[in-house]
Amino acid sequence: ISVTVGTGDLADGGALIQTAGEAKDTGAAGGLVSITGGLASTFYGSLGGTVMVTAGASNSVSADVSGNGGDVLVAGGYAAGAVGGSIQLLSGFSSATSSGDVQVLTANSGATGVSGGILMETGSALQSNSGDITLQVGTSFYGLGGAVAISAGASPTSKGGAIGLTTGTGVTSGDMGLTVGVGSDVGGKLELTAGTSEGADRIGGLLIATAGAATNSEGSVGGALILTGGASSALDTLGAGGDIIATGGAAEQGDGGNVQILTGASTLASSGDLAMGTADSGLSGNSGNVMIDTGDSVYTAGSISMTVGATETFYGGSIYATAGTTSAEDESGGAVMVTAGSGTSMNGGAGGALAFAAGQGNGGAGGAVAVSGGLSTLN
Repeated sequence: ISVTVGTGDLADGGALIQTAGEAKDTGAAGGLVSITGGLASTFYGSLGGTVMVTAGASNSVSADVSGNGGDVLVAGGYAAGAVGGSIQLLSGFSSATSSGDVQVLTANSGATGVSGGILMETGSALQSNSGDITLQVGTSFYGLGGAVAISAGASPTSKGGAIGLTTGTGVTSGDMGLTVGVGSDVGGKLELTAGTSEGADRIGGLLIATAGAATNSEGSVGGALILTGGASSALDTLGAGGDIIATGGAAEQGDGGNVQILTGASTLASSGDLAMGTADSGLSGNSGNVMIDTGDSVYTAGSISMTVGATETFYGGSIYATAGTTSAEDESGGAVMVTAGSGTSMNGGAGGALAFAAGQGNGGAGGAVAVSGGLSTLN
């Protein structure tokens, strides 16, 4: 069956309008418009008929709106008092194999234009919540769960496309959560990797994690940046909490990357503290050690330097090294050991020096050096 509307030689072509019947009775529904491809009734090698909706082409060479191809508009029905009509795109079901795909594509651009964009946007709401956008892959009972892949466009001669994820603004802005699913065996990984640079004398992409700023001038506090290793609920000694590892980048010929931990500055008040500590032990274990080591070297090994900052208006800061106390019977308090490096070579190898020097006083007395043995309450 072919239905064709006549050509307009001097004006618009004729319209083809199909409208179902109106329902005027209470509780009745308007008439249904159904367009269905033809059934393939043989059992082998037959394909169901396709339903194709194509807007009209334009042969105009004009580059403005008057030369555009026709649009395809699909709109749910209007409702004066209840919920408007929905739009569903549902691929075909198969009782034996895979269901059909749903593809939303824009055509390639011409010689000078850009390819068309894809916009998914929910409507605004006055007194209730605006609509959600949900991307969800179906569950697989015996196979692998489906993946969600979002990739920006590549460009062989210019900059690749960006991906921006931004939560909504408001009195309280929306949260953003990146969460890997629960695994009955092994939990999945969450990897954030900056881009690789392949050009000569170029730099790999930055990976920046910055907590939110507080811009109000009265009593506002910037957001915290918290890195926490994964907890373990194991009840045996084999279970352990996850580590936090910060490692500078490796290099083949140049220096390896640095690791810097720097507290926040303040224009008028104190800079932030830097606290390094291990947690208290449980009922039977030891508290963790704090180890500061420099790596071995073929030439000169790296130094360890602890320096208190200078001040112009108050006394200089102190350095304290205190070993641990113990309340256990017949046990000693912890030792403080300062040992200079050994020179192990049999050909002129000398041990390192150990020097204690108090501070110089230009307008007053120099600092004292006091060395005393521990007191005993028994004598």
